[in-house]
Amino acid sequence: MEEMPDPAAGDPALEQAWEEEWRDHHLRLAMRTIAVEFDQQYRAAFQAYALDGRDARETANMLGMSVDGVYQCKSRILKRIGELIEQQIQEEG
Repeated sequence: MEEMPDPAAGDPALEQAWEEEWRDHHLRLAMRTIAVEFDQQYRAAFQAYALDGRDARETANMLGMSVDGVYQCKSRILKRIGELIEQQIQEEG
């Protein structure tokens, strides 16, 4: 029996869309774990500074923390996200 060709094979736009969805999927899974492992203030600092693009000083003032604390939140959460995504990929095999 002849194998059906993959209609997406060789289509750069579809391959790019697949890669983006694959990355987004892994990020969503990692963020679920982040929501459990880090407290609200850490997550709020990460959201404001790393995701929303607010200034570190503005974020610190808004959350009543130091600028260094904001940098630490971003660094620790990004590191953990990287670990989680790496683990997910390994589990995919």
